[in-house]
Amino acid sequence: MTTSIRVFLAKSEKLVLDGIERLIDGYPEFSVVGTAQDWAAMARGIQADTPDIVITEFQLPGMTVIEASTVIRRELPGAKIVILDANQQPLYVWEAIRAGVCGFLSMQMDTQELRRALLSVHRDGAMLTPSIANRVLKAVAGGSDATDPLSTLTDRERSILYLLADDYDTRSIAVFLHLSPKTVRNYLSRIYIKIRVRDRFHAALYAKRILDRPGGAVAEP
Repeated sequence: MTTSIRVFLAKSEKLVLDGIERLIDGYPEFSVVGTAQDWAAMARGIQADTPDIVITEFQLPGMTVIEASTVIRRELPGAKIVILDANQQPLYVWEAIRAGVCGFLSMQMDTQELRRALLSVHRDGAMLTPSIANRVLKAVAGGSDATDPLSTLTDRERSILYLLADDYDTRSIAVFLHLSPKTVRNYLSRIYIKIRVRDRFHAALYAKRILDRPGGAVAEP
């Protein structure tokens, strides 16, 4: 009897989580061994369930995938980390690749495309569609870590900067990452120095520019 490929699924929306769980459980090669809607539950679950593949999203409440991938790789080095998300911004993908994510799947995939993609991740260890690969290469072409302020940020600082790009205010960032507002402000002060801006407004503009976000309004802390 062939052993099923063990999948742990983490999505913040309950309806989406339940739907994808039923879908993956319907594939003969896979079994969903655990689910979670936030980082704390996911951390407990992957330690208990030891999955082969962890499917998550870019911004699971409690920790972004950039930080989470580092933890997962340390605690469960054999697991393949896959992003299933509508957000396919090239710099998000690039930062996730650097953190150890090996697959990027679109919410627009049909059911058989998803099955084939997960099989490819399990077999080959990676899944990056040509369209995403091209966009990532264009986004990072011509830059170097030695001159890019983004490369000086820690994983936590990058996570906060990316939340700024999505118009999170200080309190919302604190709730999302389970930090105090004062701690978030301390992180923001270090971010301003590293990316060479004078305040939160300009940090948000910088984040929107590198992530190709619309200008939008920037909330005050």
